[in-house]
Amino acid sequence: KPFEINEGGTIRWSGDPYNADINIDANYLGVSAPVYNFIAEYPDLETKDQLRNAARQKVDIDLSMNLSGELLKPDIVFNLDFPTLSGELKNYVDNKLYNIRQNPNELNRQVFGLITFGSFIPADQGLLGGNVAEIAFNTLGEFVSSQLASFVTDLVADKIKGKFISDFEFGFDVNRFQGNITDGDLVQYNNIGVRPKIYFADGKVSVEVGGGIDFGQSTTAYFGGDLIVEWSISKDGRVKLKGFSQYDESFFGSTFQNGAGITYKREGESFKELFTKKKKPKIIESEKPKGQN
Repeated sequence: KPFEINEGGTIRWSGDPYNADINIDANYLGVSAPVYNFIAEYPDLETKDQLRNAARQKVDIDLSMNLSGELLKPDIVFNLDFPTLSGELKNYVDNKLYNIRQNPNELNRQVFGLITFGSFIPADQGLLGGNVAEIAFNTLGEFVSSQLASFVTDLVADKIKGKFISDFEFGFDVNRFQGNITDGDLVQYNNIGVRPKIYFADGKVSVEVGGGIDFGQSTTAYFGGDLIVEWSISKDGRVKLKGFSQYDESFFGSTFQNGAGITYKREGESFKELFTKKKKPKIIESEKPKGQN
């Protein structure tokens, strides 16, 4: 499965290169799913209509992985986060997160569900959830998607790069997931998504447009529904402005989420280093032997 490595990871050698010590963080991008199955064991989910309806809508999920220890036998730790949740639903999800973080097997099971089924696995369901075909569909679709995206990126980027456009990326994905519509009923959704991204001004400004088609109880197209604009306002790229308008096709209708923000990014190997200005290394020229040019 494709994870994107974050900047700031380390690989340290002290002898045999195969025994390198690593500390690497990576993210699995583009994950979204309803949290209904994730918190299905809570009784309040069935007695509170508003809570149940909110849990059945897709939300963005940050799925991250840390690799540490030996290069060829790393310790692998996954983590989940829900950046857009709020209110009562967030309290239930945070409580479930706390519990499964104490149980690596259950955490790994939910990560497995997200990257293969595109949904969480209820606590009373087995690892595969009785749907091996869905695993095969998503795995094959992911492979085809990555190959097509790479082909289109290479084909288009060379043709449109110039003084105005500095780079181009094309994202394409096909996936299948299940969502609850009524108690006990699962409805299968198929999604085809495209996300072209264009960079301007030597990469300082990027515009990403997303869209696609959902096939569920009905077919919904939302081409151009997502728009994300980022602008690096500092020379080192640490400070960025971001504005977005994102389409969300839920089980109860279509909605748009709009917002803007500013981010500042700084990296260091220790907390102290984050607030210490790095000194430029001094270059000392060695004296040349007399008579040598």
